[in-house]
Amino acid sequence: MKNDIAAAAVGALTALPQAIAFGLIAFSPLGPDWAGAGIAAGVGTATLAGVLGGVLASHPLLSFGPAAVTAVVYAVSIQTALERGHSVEQALLLACLGVVIAGLGMAVAGLLRLGRAISYIPLPVLAGFICSSAMLVLFNSLPFALGLPGQTAWEILVGGWRHIALWPLLVGGVTVVGTLIARGRFKPIPAVLPGLIAGWGVYMVGTSAFGLPHGPEVGTINLAVLRELPVLLTRGSGLREVWQDVDIALFSGLSIGLLSAFLTVLSAGALELYSGDRARPNRDLCSHGIINCLVGVFGLLPGGGMMSRSQALFSAGARTRTANVYASLVLLFLVLALAPLLSALPMWALAAMLMVIAVQTFDVTTLRKVKAIFLRSVPYPRVYASDVSVTFVVIFTALALDLIVAVGVGICLSVVLFVLGMGRDPVRRVYSADRISSKVQRPAFQVETLQREGYRIAVVELHGALFFAACARLEATIAGLRSKGVDFLIFDFRHLTSIDSTGCALVRRLCNSLAESGGKLMLSRVEPERRTDPRKRRQHDGVTGNEYRVHHSSLRWIWLNLEANGVIDVVGPESVFDDTSTALARAEAMLLARLGKSGVPGRRGIIASSAMLRNMTRPQILTLRRYCRKIWFRPGECVFKQGDGADSAYFLVLGGMEVLIDIPSSKRKRRVSSLVEGTLFAEMALLDGGRRSATVQATRRSCCFEIGADEYERLQAEMPELAFCLMKNLGLELSNRLRLANNMISELEQ
Repeated sequence: MKNDIAAAAVGALTALPQAIAFGLIAFSPLGPDWAGAGIAAGVGTATLAGVLGGVLASHPLLSFGPAAVTAVVYAVSIQTALERGHSVEQALLLACLGVVIAGLGMAVAGLLRLGRAISYIPLPVLAGFICSSAMLVLFNSLPFALGLPGQTAWEILVGGWRHIALWPLLVGGVTVVGTLIARGRFKPIPAVLPGLIAGWGVYMVGTSAFGLPHGPEVGTINLAVLRELPVLLTRGSGLREVWQDVDIALFSGLSIGLLSAFLTVLSAGALELYSGDRARPNRDLCSHGIINCLVGVFGLLPGGGMMSRSQALFSAGARTRTANVYASLVLLFLVLALAPLLSALPMWALAAMLMVIAVQTFDVTTLRKVKAIFLRSVPYPRVYASDVSVTFVVIFTALALDLIVAVGVGICLSVVLFVLGMGRDPVRRVYSADRISSKVQRPAFQVETLQREGYRIAVVELHGALFFAACARLEATIAGLRSKGVDFLIFDFRHLTSIDSTGCALVRRLCNSLAESGGKLMLSRVEPERRTDPRKRRQHDGVTGNEYRVHHSSLRWIWLNLEANGVIDVVGPESVFDDTSTALARAEAMLLARLGKSGVPGRRGIIASSAMLRNMTRPQILTLRRYCRKIWFRPGECVFKQGDGADSAYFLVLGGMEVLIDIPSSKRKRRVSSLVEGTLFAEMALLDGGRRSATVQATRRSCCFEIGADEYERLQAEMPELAFCLMKNLGLELSNRLRLANNMISELEQ
């Protein structure tokens, strides 16, 4: 408690100049006569809402108080109501109604657990809103600081500067200089407080000792005026008179609600990192929403999370909720005790203080980005262009039209830029079958054919979102491939995040176009959604374990969109593959069939066309046959298993096999390649005799010729020329496989 009481004075001194400044900002459209009422409203929010916020907040030091941006929106709503011909009471009625609407929206957002969703507001829009709010405060305060309250900032810049008096300029200048000098020197105390005291001191010395003229002052500060501010309680029936302009309250309520929620969530998150104590943003949204409803009913200023006061309390040693309560009570005591002094504050010094606060409110990140663009201090300034453009559009719209309209324009522009950004080229990579082949190990003559004609097969890897803004680029890429002779296309959907109806229509159109010219479109890496079948859903009823998790996992929306838009029917379910290698193998088989290279007649043709028997005469082949053994394998039977000793090489003359590897820490296996007729495999056994690195299993009834290591040694002793020719062909085959592997690696690295 001792630490909290000591820290309360620091928190109160931090909140005092802000409460005064923000009250003046909020009531500035009503003129100097309402300055005292504005200060009373600011102090009332910092006191009453500070006590309630300290009690209800999830973090013990999360403070609630008025803010510059919400005060500007409050002032804009009053100014708009006055411009539409309403009285002061009616303008305050609409402004207070907007605060209540903002509070209700925050409370509902907290109940719906949207605390984290507030961060989805585009930061450039928020930065533009903050900067434009600061500029509005700066322009509105400039005439008062220069002693020309009857003119606007633009009129002063055009020609009114000739009428600037030196005495108000001196008071305001001392306030600004005093603030700059005190900045960083008195960490527990905000710099604007010493600056305000310096400007007020110069004013008092000048008027009392040198007889300089008095300027406009704050006047009597009487907190009893707070009893006259609750217009919703005293003039609630007057809502019928202003109902036609309720849009003012709605728009201001929306802006205040979003800004207050953002301030609350940011302050809660910053305190969580700053102090290590956990904060609950949804609870804070509810509590701060209730507080905004109360301050709106009682005619006080809106607010949100007050990070400056919370940080001051924590730095001063406060750790419990009582610190916020004590700080609010100390603030109230200071205002009551210093009311005579505060009433003598010159408006020139207060206006200069508001200008300093406005400059400090500018978004520092935006200023750094603008500086980086103009000075070219970053390698690619273009990365900042979209954010800065949105921020500047919001600022110019706010200054030219309206602050609330500027927010809407900024959000719309952010959406447009997002769509254009997402409309980048959806093609991640394109490669052809002459560079990267499937996992099927084919005979040498087929490999040579694919190396020569494989450019007719192209795999297009898609990424991001394939929607209306990106379809044109994909269509241009496909047109370029078709002009190069590509007849078989494979769309790899592995990195695709979403697809809309326009993208589905493009896929259907490309499929039909390829089919008309004798080509084929295939899809890979598309996980089917089987839960759309009622029979599948009934089968999952009552299941547990892994099946339960699969059943309740997220839906596969890409498949659902493809199915709903007729893509699956047009492409054909048989042309949709789980992996790209299988799709590539199908395309290779179709291309080989078109070129008449799909197979060779009979077992003799397979043997004669084998690369392993290249440059061998028929007698030599017959001689080699005597050193081999014919073996038949049933479907599913293993030729050898991973880890077995390697003592034989095999030549597949009939059937088909697949190469499998074990997945570590599981009993599952993964297929790495397929073997077709005319393929030599396990040939490394003739070179090093190590362990088998994979499992080879027959997929159908198959026949192989086996040559063991012992038989090969006998061949070397008895027929060295034949053994040398065989080893030479083996080296050429391994060299060709290594070259293909290098080509695939270079393509995959791009």
